[in-house]
Amino acid sequence: TYGSGASSNVTLTIASQRQCINGVIYAVLGIG
Repeated sequence: TYGSGASSNVTLTIASQRQCINGVIYAVLGIG
């Protein structure tokens, strides 16, 4: 069964992926 643990793992994965994407964008734009 998929409980709160699974959904929290998905949320953490999405959050980390978004942070990586933001890092790439900043690197490309030369901001960070």
